[in-house]
Amino acid sequence: MGISTHDSRFEEIFNQVSVINEHHLANSLAELIETSDNEVLWCALVEAYSFCEVFEAFKDLKDHEIPRRKFSDMLQGPLLPRHEDPHKDNIRGRNTLFEMQVAAKLMNNGIKILGFDDVDFEFNNVVFNTQCKRIYSDRRIGQNITKAARQFAQKMRQNSDARGIIWLSIDKLTGTEGRILQAETERDIAGSMERLVSGFINDNSGLFDNVINMNVVAICVALEGVAEVLTSGTLTRCFQIAMCNLCDRRIQLRDFHVVNQLGKQIAKNN
Repeated sequence: MGISTHDSRFEEIFNQVSVINEHHLANSLAELIETSDNEVLWCALVEAYSFCEVFEAFKDLKDHEIPRRKFSDMLQGPLLPRHEDPHKDNIRGRNTLFEMQVAAKLMNNGIKILGFDDVDFEFNNVVFNTQCKRIYSDRRIGQNITKAARQFAQKMRQNSDARGIIWLSIDKLTGTEGRILQAETERDIAGSMERLVSGFINDNSGLFDNVINMNVVAICVALEGVAEVLTSGTLTRCFQIAMCNLCDRRIQLRDFHVVNQLGKQIAKNN
């Protein structure tokens, strides 16, 4: 794609994944986990997967179709999430990667992308705009939802028939960011991730209900993590997603069904 990765966060991640692979081949992952900064391992595995997911989605596009500025931005920023500081303006890299990852998930599930502000797409003849937010603290959940709804309202000026989705990343809130989870089997990991996402949704359902713009039809909650599977001695990236339908079925029946269909479509490859 002609975008330099020299001296970027991506280059650091690539080098860390190489180290993980070496230990995997030497059957010494347990030693690596014991002696390494687990946040470094977390970043390497989670973000390497994200970059691969984005590459897989965009690799066949023509050069003029690729959002090159977004691609350049997503490579930047500190390696470790704990070094991110909104006041230093160094969060754009991961924020942009999150946006491109959302676009990639849609594209990899056969959904047509229309633009990148944050992500515009079409599904079942309905145009959607997705506003992506990484949540940094419990105190800012409501603020981020309100901000996303306001940003979508501005987009509606261009297309009053558009529908909005707020896509939230909750890695920081759940304590999975930078931490290696442990589980006996991969099925156990899935159960743990599902409980974390369900807990977040239950705790914040009141904030979801406060969205008054009826054209904002859903809130999508995403959680990523890394786990050590004890039975196989492997490190694996894990992901959980849930689509919360905000539509009132009595008066938004079509939107209600489209959101449900979209949720099933997105869940196919996750």
